[in-house]
Amino acid sequence: MDESNDSEFEYSLADAPIVVFTHPPGKPLEFDDGRLAALPRGLQRVAMIEWFRARFCDPAEETPYNGREGGYQFIHGGPFDPADELPDRFGGVLDDMLIDEAVEHLHAEVGHEWAPMRAYDEAFDVEVDAADAPFEHLLRRLADAQRVMGLRGDVQAERLVVHWAYSAVITALESYLWETLAYWIDADERVLHRLVTGFDEFKGRTVKLGDVFKRVAGLRQEVRGYLQGFVWHRWHDVARLYKAGFGVEVPSFDALERPLLVRHDIVHRNSRTREGEPIELAPADVAALALTVERLARDLQNALPLPPSDFDGLSDTDR
Repeated sequence: MDESNDSEFEYSLADAPIVVFTHPPGKPLEFDDGRLAALPRGLQRVAMIEWFRARFCDPAEETPYNGREGGYQFIHGGPFDPADELPDRFGGVLDDMLIDEAVEHLHAEVGHEWAPMRAYDEAFDVEVDAADAPFEHLLRRLADAQRVMGLRGDVQAERLVVHWAYSAVITALESYLWETLAYWIDADERVLHRLVTGFDEFKGRTVKLGDVFKRVAGLRQEVRGYLQGFVWHRWHDVARLYKAGFGVEVPSFDALERPLLVRHDIVHRNSRTREGEPIELAPADVAALALTVERLARDLQNALPLPPSDFDGLSDTDR
C-alpha cells in the first residue's frame, strides 16, 4: 500500500506500540529512533507533529504581546521554527520529504514562530504545607546567610563568604515569594481563579474548544508550571502577580533595586561592576539587606488573608 499521501488524521499516537516511546513520566514526548523508523509513514508524521507540540506552542498561549515593540516578545526563548527543529531531531531518522510535510502542517497551524512550552515539572516544584511555612523558611535562610560570615580564612575567602551571603539574602526572598504563592494556589480556589482571570499572562491565553475540559482539569498544574519559570526578582512583575492573586497592594520593592544589581554583579560578573571595578561589601551590608528583606516579607505576610479553615495542606491533585 502506498502511504505517501495518507493523512495524519488517519492515525493517532494511540496507534503506536508502547515500545516506541522512551520518555519517562512527566517528561516531553520522545521516541526510540529505530522503532519510529519502522512505523507507517502517516504515523511517523503524527509522531513528529506531536513531538514538536509537546515542546512548543502558539505564542498566543505563552508569550506577552506588545504591538509597539513589533509583536510577540519571546522572553522565554525563541521564536522556534518547525523547519529548524524537526530536521535537527529527525533528520537521518525519517524521510526528508516526510519531515517537510510535518513542517508544512505546523506552519499552516501557527506559522514559523512558535514559543517554548513551559510545562509543569514535579521535580522542580515546591511543596508547602502551612501558610506560615514560607516566612519561617525565609527567617531561617536569612539567619543562615549571616551565620556563615562567622567563618574565618584568608582575606579572599572571607570576602567570597560575604558576597555569597549577600546573594543568598536576595535568593531567600525569591524563594519566599514563590513558596507563598504556590501554597495559596492549592489552599484557596479563589486565588487560583483570580490569577487566571486577572493576570495578563494567563487571561490572554487562547484555548481551542476541544481542549477546554483538558485545560480546566490541569489548570492548577499549568499555573504552577508558569511559576516554576517565573523570574522572582522582577519586582514589578511580582507585584502584578500578587495583586492579581490576592487583590492586595504589595509593599514597595524600591529598596531592593540597588541590591539586586549588586547581586547580579556578584553572580554574573565575578564580583565586579559593569565597568570592571571590584564589589566591596562588609558583613554590615549583609545584615542591613537581611533586615530590609525581612521587613518587606513581614509586611507582605500581614497583608495576606488567612487560609481556609478546611484546607489540610493537600491540593485535590495530591489526594
